[in-house]
Amino acid sequence: MIRDEPSRTHAALSLVAWSTVVVVAHAQPPPPVVVEGGADPSGQVYAWRLVNRSDKPVARIAFPHFHADLFTPPPGWGQDCTYLVNQGVPDRPGVCEAVAPEGGWPPGATADISMRIAVSGAVRAPGRITITFTDGGVAHIDGVELPQAPSNLERFVPLLAFGAVIVIVLIRRALRRVTNVAKSDARSTGGPPHPCDRNNQRSGDPCRGDHHAPGSSGFSSNETESE
Repeated sequence: MIRDEPSRTHAALSLVAWSTVVVVAHAQPPPPVVVEGGADPSGQVYAWRLVNRSDKPVARIAFPHFHADLFTPPPGWGQDCTYLVNQGVPDRPGVCEAVAPEGGWPPGATADISMRIAVSGAVRAPGRITITFTDGGVAHIDGVELPQAPSNLERFVPLLAFGAVIVIVLIRRALRRVTNVAKSDARSTGGPPHPCDRNNQRSGDPCRGDHHAPGSSGFSSNETESE
C-alpha cells in the first residue's frame, strides 16, 4: 500500500491541474460582438454579419480597410470613412465606421455591413475591428477577415518575378543571336576550295579529262604516226 501512494498522489495532482485548465478556459468571457463573413470568391466585396451579444448598446463599429471605394452600413445607420479610393485621395490604409442610430445598436440585434474594393492591391488577412459602446467602453474583435495593405515583401515579389522573366527573355535572345552569327560565319567561310571545282579547273589539271600521263605522246596505242 505504501508503494502505491506516489502513483495516487501523481494522479490526484494531474486531475487538479486538468480541472484548473478547464475552469480557466470556461472563465474566458465570450466576445461582446460575434462577427461572421469576409471576402467573396472574387476578393472585391466583403460582407459581415454581426450579432450584439453584450448587455449594452453599441454606438460605432470601425472596420480598417485598404483600397475600398464603397462602404455600406445597415439601413438607418450613418458612416464615417477615411481614404476611400477617389481622385486626389492618398493611397493609404483607412478606416470606415458604421455609426448606429440614436440610442445605439441594442443587445441581441443583428447587423449586416459590406465593403467594396476598388482596385487590386489589397490582400485578404485577419485583422481587428473596434466596437465602441454608448457608455464609452471599447472592445476589440480579432480574427476578422479584412482588406489590408500588402507588406513590403508582398509588394516587391511581383516586381521581382517580372524582372526575372525579362532577364530570362533577354538571355534567350542573346543566345539565339550568338547561335545565328556562328551559323552565318560557318556558311560564309566554309572550307578550302575543292581541286575539282569547275571554277578552279585549268588545262592540265588532274580533274580535266584531256590530260595525259607524263611522257605520253598523246596518241593511243592503236594509232600510227603518219609519215
